[in-house]
Amino acid sequence: MTTILNRLETAVTTAKQTSHTVVSAGLGVYASTLDKYQATAEQASGKYQALVEKGEAVEPKIKQQWSELTSQQLPLEAIQNQAQSIRTKVFGTKAQQLEDLEQKLDNLALLIADLKK
Repeated sequence: MTTILNRLETAVTTAKQTSHTVVSAGLGVYASTLDKYQATAEQASGKYQALVEKGEAVEPKIKQQWSELTSQQLPLEAIQNQAQSIRTKVFGTKAQQLEDLEQKLDNLALLIADLKK
């Protein structure tokens, strides 16, 4: 009978030790994950701050360039000439044919709109 009680007592002690070990391992995983999270958060914060500083450093230059760009007023004719130049480069000698086709399509659209009335 004592042997059975001793064995039972040993089994209970072993079970307690095993459960304690498992809980300790789980807490270790949690602590390790928490440490990695905190390190990653600190790195991200540092990188974010570096980006903010770089952005603040170039902001005046960007604002100046934007101001210069938006203050330029290009006449409509200059824009049309540039568009024509690009069309000629892309489509070659067929640029005039393309313009004629565009005009015909515009006229067709107007006729269709009149028919719908």
